[in-house]
Amino acid sequence: MKPGAEAPLVLGLDIGGSSSRARLAEGGRTLSEASAPGANVALIDPGVVEERLTSLIEQLGSPHPATCCAGAAGAEVPAGKRRLEELLARL
Repeated sequence: MKPGAEAPLVLGLDIGGSSSRARLAEGGRTLSEASAPGANVALIDPGVVEERLTSLIEQLGSPHPATCCAGAAGAEVPAGKRRLEELLARL
């Protein structure tokens, strides 16, 4: 990164079966954190998952990160992975 350039916003998601967490960082510095109920994409109704993840991200101020890294319960199942990718693209 060039000197004086702003560091990109990075969104980290830990989407579990019983709880979910999010962290927004910039330049290695945590800006905000949030938590919400679990959102296993393979087991929970897609509408409920969307509601929970939307709420989680809104707690961070509805950021527009340059990149997102997510670890998610249910994403190891092809259908769950596809649902998560589609949902995160909309958010």
